[in-house]
Amino acid sequence: MLLRTAGRSDALRKNYENTSVAIRARSRQRSQSSVSLDGEVLHMKQKLISVSTTRHSVFFRRLLQEFSEGTTAVVGRRRISAAQFPELIKDWCTNSSIRSTRDFRLLRGRTELAGFHDSPDCIWADLSMLPFIEKLASEKIIRYEVTPTI
Repeated sequence: MLLRTAGRSDALRKNYENTSVAIRARSRQRSQSSVSLDGEVLHMKQKLISVSTTRHSVFFRRLLQEFSEGTTAVVGRRRISAAQFPELIKDWCTNSSIRSTRDFRLLRGRTELAGFHDSPDCIWADLSMLPFIEKLASEKIIRYEVTPTI
């Protein structure tokens, strides 16, 4: 009985190792996706831009002005259309309002362009926004780093 249990655990370990190797191989093949242990394909971004600033109001004002066509913003639980961005800029783009917000996302369709969760100290942006981010960095509004995602 004890030998059967040991054999099963060895078989399970081999199966797990084989699955892990297959997952890593598939992940390398699909640069924009990963595979979970149950075989489901998960789409993930390869790189993000980590943004840091103390000038939150300036950054978000410029972000909403630059990306005002075809986008929506989610501030807390409220979805805001691009037509409402001027009002959002006027009412929300102050450091105190931004710091009291827990979640922010800027979306173009289903693609998340920028956002933060919990705190504006953890702002991220999609790699497609790199020219805009570089422009703000050259104006000394933000600092940034391109980081790989997990």
